[in-house]
Amino acid sequence: MSSRRLLCFSLLAGCALAQYQPPQTPVTFDGILKAYDKKFVIVETAPEQTVRLEVDRKTKLVDAQGKALKDPPQEGRQVAIDGRKRLNGVLVALTIKVL
Repeated sequence: MSSRRLLCFSLLAGCALAQYQPPQTPVTFDGILKAYDKKFVIVETAPEQTVRLEVDRKTKLVDAQGKALKDPPQEGRQVAIDGRKRLNGVLVALTIKVL
C-alpha cells in the first residue's frame, strides 16, 4: 500500500515539475536600426556594437506615442526594443518602438 502511495506521489511531483518553466529574462535595447527583416532585427547600440534579435508573430511595431505601425521601420531610425532572452540564449523582440 505504501509503495502505491509513493508511486502516485512521484507521478504527481513529476507532472508538476514537467509543467514548470523558469522565468525568461527581459531585455531592453536603445539604438540605431541597422537592418529589419520579418525574421530578425539588428540594432547598433554603441559605435561598432550591434545586437541581433529575432522577430516573431508576437512582435509589435509601434511609434513613439504607442500607436501600431503598418509599415516596417526604415534603416537609420532611432528605436527602443523591449524583448526577452529565451532559455536557449536567443534574444526575441517583443516591442519595437520607433522614436
